[in-house]
Amino acid sequence: SSDLGNTDTLNNIMFFRSAEGDGLWRWALIDLDWAFQNPEMDYRVIMNSEANSGFQMYSLMMSLFENDGFKARFLRRFGELNRTTLSNAHVSEAIERYVTMLEPEIERDEPLRGSTYLSWQYYVDELRNFITEFDRENHNVSQIALFLNMSEEEVRAGMAAEQEYRP
Repeated sequence: SSDLGNTDTLNNIMFFRSAEGDGLWRWALIDLDWAFQNPEMDYRVIMNSEANSGFQMYSLMMSLFENDGFKARFLRRFGELNRTTLSNAHVSEAIERYVTMLEPEIERDEPLRGSTYLSWQYYVDELRNFITEFDRENHNVSQIALFLNMSEEEVRAGMAAEQEYRP
């Protein structure tokens, strides 16, 4: 899930069979409209909750993490994503691209939304602050360490492993 801070993710996990004909199952987070709301709603919380579909995923994942090869591949891939797609810089750049695209439409759209340009700016600033002030990259590492009962140093070492992730 990365650490999206989505406050209603607990019921938004879907499982589906791959369309590639390989017989594999996939999982996806859906309905992330409340993402970037609560920094404490992270992967570890989602996976540990017995009150949602993620609990089945938790049981499966914990069994998979007993395999050292799987755990090593997971940490390498997590490290790759945390340095790229999930990095503070990349997410901040994505926010700015959307701001640039949407800003010219906000005033025109005010009557439809029933809010003001200033309120839109407030929520954009909230998005920016969620990334910059909370430092998601380091938070991700600490949460994976807690989830896997490892030290942050062990997680960082696994993330920095030389071998590139290969599915």
